Amino acid sequence: MTEILNVIGVVAVLWLFWACGRIVERLGYNMLWGLLIFIPGVNFLALMYIAYFRWPIERANDQSVDDRRLLWKRSKDLPGRR
Repeated sequence: MTEILNVIGVVAVLWLFWACGRIVERLGYNMLWGLLIFIPGVNFLALMYIAYFRWPIERANDQSVDDRRLLWKRSKDLPGRR
């Protein structure tokens, strides 16, 4: 019975790591940030960092918006365009 509970515990920990890794991966960070959830104290600091700092995915999105604005401005400046 103990072996079954050990297997269930290991599977639960691996699933938790995978789920946390997927969340931070969607924010634009490395999946290994999911390991921070298992370190007491550091997990709270990591959560505060994620909550209050800009995510890499936001910076990439802002850059693509700036690129589109620049392309739009340049296309208006082309000869023959009104």
